[in-house]
Order: sequence, then C-alpha cells, then structure tokens
Amino acid sequence: MPHRVKDNPPEFIIPPIEGANIERGEAVFAQLLEASIVPERALELVGSLDPATKDFVLMHFVGQHKHCHFRRRALHSGKLDLPSEFAFHERVIGRLSEQVRAGEAMLFVDVDGLHAFNTEHSHRGGDVLLRAVAKCLHDNIRTGDLLAHIQGDEYLFFVPGISRTQAVERANFLSAKVSVLEITEFPGVPVSVSIGVAHTGDCGFEYEALKHSADIAMHHAKDGRKVVLFTPGMEMPKRKRHRH
Repeated sequence: MPHRVKDNPPEFIIPPIEGANIERGEAVFAQLLEASIVPERALELVGSLDPATKDFVLMHFVGQHKHCHFRRRALHSGKLDLPSEFAFHERVIGRLSEQVRAGEAMLFVDVDGLHAFNTEHSHRGGDVLLRAVAKCLHDNIRTGDLLAHIQGDEYLFFVPGISRTQAVERANFLSAKVSVLEITEFPGVPVSVSIGVAHTGDCGFEYEALKHSADIAMHHAKDGRKVVLFTPGMEMPKRKRHRH
C-alpha cells in the first residue's frame, strides 16, 4: 500500500518501492525533498516504513535539516526514554570504524511473551513491562556500552573491547538481571528476555552484518536457551517467532 501524508502540498504519496534498503531509502529521501516535506511531517511518514529504510532516510534528512526539535525526535525513543536506533547507529558506526583489536559485540535483546502479556494485561500493561525492562537494561550499562530501543519489544546493546566469551557472560548477566525484575503493577509475573550475541571476530565490523547476525542468534535463543552466540553459517530458524 502507498504511504500517504497530508501536508503542503495537500497530499504526498510514496508508492511501494522495491530493492535493497539503501535503494528504497534513497528513493524515499529524494521524493521527500522534491515535495518539500517539512521535517516533522517527514518523521511521521517514515515511521511506517521498515526500520532499515526509515533509518537511512532519517540519517540523510537530519543531515539536511538541523531543526533541534526534529533531531531530538529522530534521536530519541520517547516511550521508553532511550536513544533510538538512528542515534545508536550513528555512534556505533564511529566505534566500529576504530576496529578494536580485542573485538566488539552487539547484543540483540527481545522481551519474551509480550504478545501474550498484552492479551492478558492490555497494551498499556505491555508498555509498563517494556519500560521496566528498558530501565533494568539501562541501569546495568557499563562505561562505554551503548543501548537503544529499536521498536516494540526489541533493544540493541553495543559492547566494545570484549571477547566472545566475555560477551556471552555479559548477555547472561543482563538476562539474569531481567529475570528477577519485580513489576509493582504485576506482582509475581515472570519476566525474561532472549539475547542474541554477535562478535566482530565472526561477523566483521559492518553495522548491518553485526546486527543481522545478532538477530539470527536471538531467534535461536527463543528455543529456551535465552542466550545464543552467533557462529558463522548460522541461519534464521525456519519457524520464526510471532512478530508483535
């Protein structure tokens, strides 16, 4: 379906665009500029696009428009009071370019059972759960770590200067911290996360490759292992979990 946004001009339509994320992002970005869409409306429009295309458009649009309010909205996930993936992406790219010899890791964190939780406790209750997990993760950041909220029940951790073994230990530590969370509004309700770990020693220093590998490992962690390290050749499970 085309994406529409009311603006001046009255109606702006982006038709479905095929191709790789960067190609789609370039096409959307070009159309936004040609139609003179103001930054705030552009932010609303790209919110309905897939995350990778959205991040590409934001990265270029924020570079064109220095409006403080627009930058703040693009760089921050307001609901959970965490940096957005766009802000995370900018900072991680800089870190990866240094290619630290000790290695670096990306952790893809996903809250377990959010769909069922929302069904039982409502989406407002789900927001309470997500904020509690976000605070727990934020409270356990080390100096140099980076944390972001991607979307829904997903978070990214970037951990610099760390070995594979240490990265898995770090993921297990975070998983354990979340598992003992007590949410005041929902006493006794268990909370858990699944974490995929990707290390630059296996995935290289490209952001998308590292994130995709961590995502694959996270889906394997959904089988009950809770923490899985990506290894070369690992593929996405055939039965991916239900997307919320």
